[in-house]
Amino acid sequence: MPAPDRLELLANQSALTGLDFIAVAPGQTELDLYFLRDPAAMVPAFAGTIMPAQVVIHPLGRPEDRLPVLNISWPVIAGRRVARLFLPFPGGFERHVLRVESPRIDDWYDTLEFSFKVNCPTGLDCKPPDPCCGGDDRLDVAIDTTARGFLGAAGGADGLCRGALARLAGPAGARSRRHAGRAGGGLGR
Repeated sequence: MPAPDRLELLANQSALTGLDFIAVAPGQTELDLYFLRDPAAMVPAFAGTIMPAQVVIHPLGRPEDRLPVLNISWPVIAGRRVARLFLPFPGGFERHVLRVESPRIDDWYDTLEFSFKVNCPTGLDCKPPDPCCGGDDRLDVAIDTTARGFLGAAGGADGLCRGALARLAGPAGARSRRHAGRAGGGLGR
């Protein structure tokens, strides 16, 4: 029997929780922090026990550049209690790390990586179609799918190979040592 999954163990108790995901508000100064277990259902209740100083937010790889958390509220969104974090300014374009320093958060699930710019348009999603390639002014090209042969009567690769060998042989049909081709063996060694 395999060992129980850590997430499964966390779900089957009420003392610990973990961080699930972060929703970034359009103004990028409010973050909704979702938990794996409902903070209100924990024993004792977890909602309202985190102080702003316990929430660490910094750019990835730069823990010394902490973003301050001004306040935390605990609204219910779509039936889930979340911690709403209020920041004085939005973060930059780099990836950020959010960690909650609390003994009630499982060590394995106490950190999340996120981007403040997750809701920003990228330009790739909303780029208008190129005017030269769209619309009704497209060229209608008739392709003859029965066409065969390229240079020879037999057609296909044989005709191309024979044409290339004849070209290398020169105008009089005499081969030079430099371009001694072999039929079926390709043009080079």
